[in-house]
Amino acid sequence: MQNYKGFTLLELMVTVAIAAVIMSIAVPASKDLQAKIRVNSTANELADALKNARSDAVTARQSISFTQVASASSWASGWQATMILNGVTSTRQVNSSLPVTITIAVNPTTQTAVRFEALTGMVQNVDGTALSGTGVTFTVCDSNSANEVGKDIQVNQFGRIFLRSHTSRSVCNP
Repeated sequence: MQNYKGFTLLELMVTVAIAAVIMSIAVPASKDLQAKIRVNSTANELADALKNARSDAVTARQSISFTQVASASSWASGWQATMILNGVTSTRQVNSSLPVTITIAVNPTTQTAVRFEALTGMVQNVDGTALSGTGVTFTVCDSNSANEVGKDIQVNQFGRIFLRSHTSRSVCNP
């Protein structure tokens, strides 16, 4: 009687088949998880930047403009907060290194900038006029995933910032 050590071809084929089934489940789930992480990270960064801009406006007693990055055509390219003091524009914060698959829509769609008023922290249009409606809402989505629900960052007229997950996938994937 010989004592063979090793695997039979059948055992190896069963093991490879089980690994293939597990991978076919794990890979799509991991893509969705990565998209969710990208959306959460970007939404948190944007909400923190808005909160910091409001806080800086109140503490410095100077209005701070929160705009798209100067050379950008959309919010997904980044944002910046600037303050004008004695005619000199100083940049308080900039973020222009967002993931490529992230999309940021704003409502109202014509809103390319907001201004946090000195002392009160209230939100206005950059020219100092009051915002129309209930404020500004930024919608953060990932274009690389059909299963990611996305997040909203709402800034009301009083400068309060709310971060909410969408309740439906249809917001980001119409």
